[in-house]
Amino acid sequence: PNYLRESAIDRDVFASELDVGWRLPRKLGRLRFLWELESIDRGSFEVAAGETQTTENVLGLDWSVRPAKRTRFQLAYRHGFVDNPFLHVDGTYSTLVTTPTTATLSPATPQYYQFQAARVGDATASPEDWDELRARASFGFAGGTTLAASYRLWDGANDSGDLTDWSKTSQAATITLAGLASPQVAWNLAWAWHDQEIDMPVSIPIYDG
Repeated sequence: PNYLRESAIDRDVFASELDVGWRLPRKLGRLRFLWELESIDRGSFEVAAGETQTTENVLGLDWSVRPAKRTRFQLAYRHGFVDNPFLHVDGTYSTLVTTPTTATLSPATPQYYQFQAARVGDATASPEDWDELRARASFGFAGGTTLAASYRLWDGANDSGDLTDWSKTSQAATITLAGLASPQVAWNLAWAWHDQEIDMPVSIPIYDG
């Protein structure tokens, strides 16, 4: 066995961001476009056969508007796409088969490291492409009471590896009502909801011996 453990944190990172905004006429609000780029090149960890570099591009569009006094609305969308997303190459699904035995440590019995070496499936929890939608609104009433609501949807998937079919969908919403009963007393009432679904293959190794 090789006892030299290389650090997966040994990496070079390049990041850039482009942000452009436009103020729309007739109080229609403001549009903002952004492009984010991040490239990670690892010194000693492969995320695909012969590949150590992951590049992620994120394109986004934001719209914010104040249609009336004490009222604000924001809508944001992001789309991300990744070249060589993070994978644990051959991290699961061993193809080695063993027969029942009473001598687990016998040289003729396949050992744990041999099962590890016979793995053929890539493992991941990182998306190859994803979309995110955010909406936010706030309304101010007379007397200092404010009603705020927000919603977020995130959906991503990755099937770029061998035997890899990972996906995740997440939704969250909040509603908050807050106000000032007096200069010394503040109150708020909040409701929050979160729903998340993750689909991924699961491999359970069985050792008979």
